[in-house]
Amino acid sequence: MAKKLTNLKITKVSLVDEGACSAAHITLFKQKGGNEVMTFEKLMAELTEEQQSVIKAKLEEQVSELAKAKEECEQAQSELEKMTTEKKDLETKVSELEAEVEKANEEVHEAKEELEKAKEAEEVEKAKEEPTEEELLKNVDPAVKAMIEKSRAEAEVHKQAILKMKDEAETAEITKIAKSLSGVGTEETQMVTMLKKAKSVDIELYGEFLKVLEVANNIITDSEVLKEKGTNHAKGEVDAWAQLDAKADEIAKTRGISKAKATNVVIDEFPALYQAYLDSLK
Repeated sequence: MAKKLTNLKITKVSLVDEGACSAAHITLFKQKGGNEVMTFEKLMAELTEEQQSVIKAKLEEQVSELAKAKEECEQAQSELEKMTTEKKDLETKVSELEAEVEKANEEVHEAKEELEKAKEAEEVEKAKEEPTEEELLKNVDPAVKAMIEKSRAEAEVHKQAILKMKDEAETAEITKIAKSLSGVGTEETQMVTMLKKAKSVDIELYGEFLKVLEVANNIITDSEVLKEKGTNHAKGEVDAWAQLDAKADEIAKTRGISKAKATNVVIDEFPALYQAYLDSLK
């Protein structure tokens, strides 16, 4: 609750950062004229001429800076309005260009459709101009037509006979190859079927597959020979095979291929090692 203290006599005033009661707000007035309100003019009248000139000069400087700032603000506002107008003009032009592009795309699409229709019509007309084989045969003499159909039938019979002969020859050839691969352990009929299918799919793959089978067959056959010889082998014979086999294991592991393919790689890339193994079998 605010209170008004009157007729005070203050003998001492201490300047501190904060008073003992920070919540108290105290305003002191010292006036010679009592409760008369102080104005700028009265305040200036109390000052010396030198003090008045300093304050007036500062005020004039502030007024000048304010006028300058106001002028700059008006110029900025003018520039902003100009930029806004230019932006609207650009947006209008962009909209017009987009409409023109859209129209051009539609025209291109229509032109493509017309071109497609023209091509289809041309193909239809061309088909009408070129008679089919059936239409040609309709106007042929029945005797000639019978001869043509007979020739076709005979040609088909000959074609089937040739295909059959080729198949029989191929089967005989592959059967011979299958017999030579008996060491692999696959039944001959199954081997023939497997080889024929591989050959029909990819002839190059068939050649690689056959090469791998031959290498595997040779290795298995040679292994059987080693088993039959038993302990009569010389140390060099066993070492040659062990080196070849170890090399195949290493390549199969590093290249991620089967043992049979790895053995084939060893034979191709290390012919001296394979020759040493063959020499050891003699």
